[in-house]
Amino acid sequence: MFVRRTGAVVALALAAVMLSGCATSLTTLLGGAGRDEEGQIESGGDLDVFTIKVGDCFFDDALAGVTGDEQSETSTVRAVPCDEKHMFEAYHDFTLPEGEFPGADVLDEKALTECGTAFDEYIGVPYEDSIYEYSYYTPSPETWEYNDDRLVSCVLSDPEGETLTGSLKGIGK
Repeated sequence: MFVRRTGAVVALALAAVMLSGCATSLTTLLGGAGRDEEGQIESGGDLDVFTIKVGDCFFDDALAGVTGDEQSETSTVRAVPCDEKHMFEAYHDFTLPEGEFPGADVLDEKALTECGTAFDEYIGVPYEDSIYEYSYYTPSPETWEYNDDRLVSCVLSDPEGETLTGSLKGIGK
């Protein structure tokens, strides 16, 4: 997984993999995050980046530590229930079309557009008027080719790196 920050917006590889109830229970037993019947994080722990869902709250040291045009890799985030302190909240995702890997610039352009529109709807005010910022996870060339990864996930955070408590959905600022 690669992490790249361009200004206040971050690109990081991500694909969706749905977990079954048994897999979730096994993951929890092995120190991973646990989900309730609605799929919300109910107990904190490690969460594979390929299993992040809209509404998940988490810490990602790789994402938090990237500045400028640097790149990094990550495979795991530390998920927590949203009513606990966290750095990031997943608020939207979308799937890219099949085909050849379009390149990082094209992925960034699509993510900026789609995440920006979804930001306004999720937060309740336009991005330019908000006190929050967004980043996104995109497929890397490797996950695109070998994992059929086409998912882009948009995540919210505080631009000063402050921790968040509670969901930002509909916060209006």
